[in-house]
Amino acid sequence: MIGTVVFAVGVKEALLHPTSELEPFGRVAIGVGLTLFLAGFVVGNARATHTLLVERAVAIPVIVGAIVALGSRVSALVLLTAIAVGLSAVTAAEVRRRAPAVGATE
Repeated sequence: MIGTVVFAVGVKEALLHPTSELEPFGRVAIGVGLTLFLAGFVVGNARATHTLLVERAVAIPVIVGAIVALGSRVSALVLLTAIAVGLSAVTAAEVRRRAPAVGATE
């Protein structure tokens, strides 16, 4: 839950000046918030089901790396859009992996 709150603080900072580059505080809040959020899912799922959410585990360094690489070069709105696209790709990969194979019987 704390990841969501920290992420929201970063998003609020981004939305105050969407066409400007996000200040370091906002970038750190978004990066730390997303890391805590995704890591919480990975750890919680591992404890409950003894399986690893690979896509989310891989997403943590990829998204944080994108924030570090792009954060001071693009507007806050572009950065948030890139994060949304990245998280959507993670979700799509998880759904695809979990979907039954075509023609498979249970």
